[in-house]
Amino acid sequence: MKKEFCLLLLLISLLGGCKKDQSAQLGVWASKDCELLKTRNSILFFERNKNTISATLIKYENSTKGLICHQIGRVSVIGNKIVSKYINTKLDSLIEESSIGTLTNQQLNIYSNGNKQVLSNIEKIKIVEPYEMLDAEKDNIGLCLCQWRLGTRASYDNDILYFESQTNKHSYVFFIKGDYIYCRAARIRSNNNGTLFSQNIRLMFNPKEQTGQMSPENLKISSKDLIIDNSKFDTTKCYFDSEGIYWSLIRFNKDSIFLNGCGEKYFFTKDKTVLSGITDWFKFNSDYNKP
Repeated sequence: MKKEFCLLLLLISLLGGCKKDQSAQLGVWASKDCELLKTRNSILFFERNKNTISATLIKYENSTKGLICHQIGRVSVIGNKIVSKYINTKLDSLIEESSIGTLTNQQLNIYSNGNKQVLSNIEKIKIVEPYEMLDAEKDNIGLCLCQWRLGTRASYDNDILYFESQTNKHSYVFFIKGDYIYCRAARIRSNNNGTLFSQNIRLMFNPKEQTGQMSPENLKISSKDLIIDNSKFDTTKCYFDSEGIYWSLIRFNKDSIFLNGCGEKYFFTKDKTVLSGITDWFKFNSDYNKP
């Protein structure tokens, strides 16, 4: 009961505030110790509080009376140990507010764990109607690698929470299934040679790995554009450097792209079945991923 009450307070702090146009809050927000993604129906919030790092996922729905929270998941870790794990996929709680805090001087103010967190917007997103995706050609691989992955995909089934969302510059995952936990925030950028992927927050717990990390200067890192070094693409392996991981193009056709990942091939497609799973469509910014 105490755990659920604390989560309710956190929920109110994230969803509570003055009733303003939520479109101003859509996007990626960050500070030295926090990062938050707000889409039309979901919030993913990472926070460092002293030596504890937490990830919270909330799925909500707008109503005439306020916001209805349908699911919530939360993981807290210290170093390589899980402090707490909570999941409720059957929650139905009315929060009589319509924003995730207050906007002041273009900054987002959130009260969490008794602290005031002030987050800056580092990327705006715009929700749009579904659109026709590009066909892959040799001169637009980078554009397709970005565009095909844009948007939010999520599933909530009993004791499993899965959420994945990619903007033009960032990539997010929140996944809990039994003892398997993977929650992360990363920057991502592609060109015609492949993709550069750089995680700034990683909570990975399974029999093979126990990791709880957030960049010491999260705002500085997460807001910095990735610079691709084409000499580091290698079609025989993934390449690690201080900036991130290079996944190199192996082959493609108009509907599919294969990259050399770390120990396996990464497959991306614009197959209609895959696209039908997108719950939030984001406007594509082709300028960021020019060849």
